[in-house]
Amino acid sequence: GIYPDIDCLEKDIIMINDKLHSISNNTKELLKSLDTSNYTLNAEIYLEGDFPAEIEKLKLGLNEKLIEFKAYGGDNFKFNFINLDEDKELSKKWKTELKESGIYSSEIVIKRDNKEEKIEIWPAITLRMGEKTIPVQLLQPGRFPISQEIINIFIDQIEYNFVKALLKLNQPN
Repeated sequence: GIYPDIDCLEKDIIMINDKLHSISNNTKELLKSLDTSNYTLNAEIYLEGDFPAEIEKLKLGLNEKLIEFKAYGGDNFKFNFINLDEDKELSKKWKTELKESGIYSSEIVIKRDNKEEKIEIWPAITLRMGEKTIPVQLLQPGRFPISQEIINIFIDQIEYNFVKALLKLNQPN
């Protein structure tokens, strides 16, 4: 670019950010060694929909983390995003089923131009392996004003919550 120092600085920041959010060696080994000779680990993610930019950052952070998990889990790890509001008729039923399984919504509050917008999101994953299913809550239920801090906490907690659930899922009955 025109300002080579700025280009280098940008690359350093990107590398720092990548390092901040990259998964640990233990998680990499766990994903590589998944005992999935008979089963595939499937993740259904409910943070899907037409969201404002602030919430899209949560979704993007989650997607990046899942892609990184996939890089180590290979063909034995599959994930897909499910929009709970896509089918208005089934929406209520799906949300009730999620609540019964231990997954809850969070309300994100976005303030713009002295207006407050409240958006319900489902920051959660259902992990399935064979007959076993485990809910993974990625953000505690409640009401949160959106901020970079909330976004960072959310992204930083993904790996911890995912691994905790995966270890439970991987335990013999």
